[in-house]
Amino acid sequence: MTTDLRPKRTQKAIKEAFVDLLHERDYDKISVQDIVTRAMITRSTFYQYYFNKNDLTGKLIAEIRCGYEQFLFLRFGKNPQESIKARESLTHQDRRLALALLKIQTPTHNFSLRDAYTGQESIFGVCQ
Repeated sequence: MTTDLRPKRTQKAIKEAFVDLLHERDYDKISVQDIVTRAMITRSTFYQYYFNKNDLTGKLIAEIRCGYEQFLFLRFGKNPQESIKARESLTHQDRRLALALLKIQTPTHNFSLRDAYTGQESIFGVCQ
């Protein structure tokens, strides 16, 4: 049985389009239409995955927090090699995303590196 990769590709395209746009302009100046145009998808496809731009932002922030939480869990766990692999993966894969999210300063979404490390949820309970 093969897994349909289209949803993953679509979500990746949305994420990359959003991150690219965040590096180009302010969060408030980005619309869902901008994201779907850049991702080369339809608005209805976007809404299959996200309610709106704020939902997308919240999920990406949660993704970064989850990555840091997994790293911390592995770091203080019993397997140092897994911890090193997790850190390298986190550093290389999510650097651009984290830098883009740091630019967002709204009442709803105010991501900081401190938040990424501490999170608002209990440590080691968010992403397992």
